[in-house]
Amino acid sequence: MNRPPGRRLRHPSLLALLAAGVMIGVSACAGSTTTTGSSAPTRTPGSAPTSLVYGIELKGSLTNLQSVSTQVVALDAQSGAQVWHAQVPGASFFAPLAVINGTVYAISSAVSTTTSSSFSAPGHLSAFDGQTGALLWEHDNPNTSYSELLTDGSALVALSSTSSGPSAPPIMLIGLNPSNGSALWQKTLGTNNTPYVVFANGAVVVAFSSGANTQLQSFNASDGSSLWSKQESGFVGNMLADNGAAYLGVNGGLTSTFAALNPKTGVPIWQKTINGNSTVYAASSGVVYVNAGGSPGQLLALNESSGTQIWQVAPPLTGSYGTSSAADANGYFVLGEAFSTGTATPSTMSDPIFALSATSGAKLWNQTIQVGASSLPTLFAHGTTLYISTGGFTSSTITALDDHAGGQRWSIQVPGFVEIAQASG
Repeated sequence: MNRPPGRRLRHPSLLALLAAGVMIGVSACAGSTTTTGSSAPTRTPGSAPTSLVYGIELKGSLTNLQSVSTQVVALDAQSGAQVWHAQVPGASFFAPLAVINGTVYAISSAVSTTTSSSFSAPGHLSAFDGQTGALLWEHDNPNTSYSELLTDGSALVALSSTSSGPSAPPIMLIGLNPSNGSALWQKTLGTNNTPYVVFANGAVVVAFSSGANTQLQSFNASDGSSLWSKQESGFVGNMLADNGAAYLGVNGGLTSTFAALNPKTGVPIWQKTINGNSTVYAASSGVVYVNAGGSPGQLLALNESSGTQIWQVAPPLTGSYGTSSAADANGYFVLGEAFSTGTATPSTMSDPIFALSATSGAKLWNQTIQVGASSLPTLFAHGTTLYISTGGFTSSTITALDDHAGGQRWSIQVPGFVEIAQASG
């Protein structure tokens, strides 16, 4: 599972705009080695590539978000060359893409004002052929706008968008039909702040802060029926799912409780007390990686099945700016950080990327990527390739590294910001 902790913008200058068009979702069908490039190439006509990465490209102005245009783009995973692109109406933020059985799904909604990322109905869902980009169908939900799309590889769920503030309507969780985009079910959540949502073992688990407490709910992914609900004292840092469990830390002061929950019952498979706050970074191949104690704190590797500690190390990061992470099936855990090389609002950033051994925590390799604007790198590991995205709203760089040695396979510049989000195949 490769989901960076929480839902935060990677570009500091956009924090006041919430999700003002810089978070782009990408999906990878497979990873493979290629040569290095410096700009986005065009694929030579011939046989279609079998491995693609997908993203959302936003074009427009931060001072007039209603001018933003959105298109889905597909890149050849071997070279970064563009294979196809397709326009979608409105704008897409946070995690707008999903891939199920070779079909690429993209959500979008109209931006209701020029200076905020509040959406207005209808919520639009488009389905494209993953290899050719051909539009398969489109569906509008006339009463709801969409802000996030999630899948477990078979079911499809969207979050409704809402404006901020105490008078804002609560967010809805909506089950969508992958065949035509129609709403199968919907549930109103008890919050108007974007919750953490994960798929695990046929259930959709939701976590959000409610005052000094954390509210946890779980729904059947197929029909939306409630499976369980409970409240924990403290606030949740983030949540992710892997190996049929939901992992989260509930923080309450000097210590926190980190747990693996059964998504269908809410019963802890295991739980343990951790000194300081705990944030789950990533999980893969039987290991869950947890930050303990804040920034930079300590990095723990725990057995997914039992919670037994495998190792504990001081992260090779300063923790002064932010952290992104990914884990893969080949025994690598990767951390990335952005830090200023100059002023508090830097024009140049240095993004160090570190790979650690899943078995020992030893540092295996490191790379440093220079970018021209404030940016926290987003990381995604798939196959033998690590995909790194850095940049801002007007342009960004996608770099593919070999996960074994950290060598660069290719690097391209693209409009907008690209966050690699999920994989299939």
